[in-house]
Amino acid sequence: MDLGINYKDFIEDYLKGNHFVWIGGKRYFVMEDHKFLMPDRYERDLGIHAVMSVVSHIKNTWEPNTTKMVKDKIKEGMTVVDIGASIGYFTLLLSRCVGKTGKVYSFEPTPNQFPYLTENIRVNGYSDRVKTFNIAAWDNKDGVKMPPIDKKWDCPSIPVDEVLKDTKIDFIKIDVDGSEAHVLRGLDKTFNSNPDLQIMFEYYPRCLIECGEDPKEIMKMVDKYFTHEIIPDDIVPEDGANLWCRRK
Repeated sequence: MDLGINYKDFIEDYLKGNHFVWIGGKRYFVMEDHKFLMPDRYERDLGIHAVMSVVSHIKNTWEPNTTKMVKDKIKEGMTVVDIGASIGYFTLLLSRCVGKTGKVYSFEPTPNQFPYLTENIRVNGYSDRVKTFNIAAWDNKDGVKMPPIDKKWDCPSIPVDEVLKDTKIDFIKIDVDGSEAHVLRGLDKTFNSNPDLQIMFEYYPRCLIECGEDPKEIMKMVDKYFTHEIIPDDIVPEDGANLWCRRK
């Protein structure tokens, strides 16, 4: 039976002691004690190969200072949201932090990354606390081209306010590569109804400009509801920064 295993990778992983495991003929990269599915030789999407090539070369922890803040701030039983979940690094981290009594809402619109997100949730044992949405967090339900710059796929969209409605939310992580204005407008009710809310917001002026947005206007939208601090050292300063934001 052909299981799709690249036996050259299998042998090299074993000999070099790389951080990979094999489960049921599938190869997973291990980081922060979480398993992340690697593309096999049948995966034709170059985008997911590129994403996992970057991720699997991380020696220890992705964005270590941001990761530490999440571990420090997010507690068992919280309800949290991951917008722009990609393959699920922060979804998994948040799932561990909130525990079995917590809840994670995870949004990833792209059809190449979403299957990896759902598999990573499953294989790490978090299906009991994560609800996934293969849909863009937006400010309307008209649909949108994704990713924001490449516009490769037609994806459905929804304001996150409509999903959360009267749910008490403790934390939201936002990493959407230039779509921030639409995401923030779709969260207005959530911001208003959660006075203790915190968010982690990835701020990339260059990416915003490429998507036709004004970075200063984005920060005005954030500053309407939140005070913020820069999380140091995780992103090159001239390229942007991760911001930890607390509700005013």
